[in-house]
This record gives sequence, structure tokens and C-alpha cells, in this order.
Amino acid sequence: MELIERGFEAIGFVTLRDALVRLVVAPAGGGRPTLAVVDLQEQATADRGLSTLLGAGFPVIAIGGAAAWADQGLRARPWALFLRRPVTIGAIADAAQRLLTARTTRADAGNDQKNPTS
Repeated sequence: MELIERGFEAIGFVTLRDALVRLVVAPAGGGRPTLAVVDLQEQATADRGLSTLLGAGFPVIAIGGAAAWADQGLRARPWALFLRRPVTIGAIADAAQRLLTARTTRADAGNDQKNPTS
């Protein structure tokens, strides 16, 4: 709810598989996320689904406890951020906001370099 209150369009999925199905059926011109947050608790972390999600072209924030943190293979994946449990919804929303703001700022800077106004 806090993500929505901050202006994010947030959709939740029970499993990673559910989220991947949504990605596959999302319209090509829109409907794809700008960021994903994955809770690694009780997820199958060694499957191809995580690789698919991490290669989908948007940042992915991982949330994991001590077991996930101790798994070097899991920590080495290209997460945008890895938040360690315990974590609050507010901290997740703050992290998402920082990532999206930084991404927008970089994109705007790139457009300024491509299209100088002087």
C-alpha cells in the first residue's frame, strides 16, 4: 500500500512464476514494469526464472534473509539492490524511489547530450 501511496503503480504476485507469466503476456508497447522487487523467501532461487527476470531490462531489488545473504551464487546475481531482512515496506519504497529517480536522471542526462539546445 505504501508504494501506491507514493505514486507507484504496484502489482503483487505470490510467486516468481506468476510474475514471469505476466511479463510474457504484457503488451510489447507497455505494461512492462520499470522495476521489480523480489522476496527470495521460499522462492526457488536456483531456477531459470530469476535469470529471466534479471535479464528483462529493468532493475530488480532482492529481499533476503540470512540464508539468501549467505548464498554467494545468489548474492552475485546482478541485482540493482539486495536488501537484507528484516526490512520495512518504507525502506523498500525508499530504495525503489532512489533507483527510479537515479535512472530517470541518467536517462535525462543522456538525452541532453544527444540533443544539445545551444
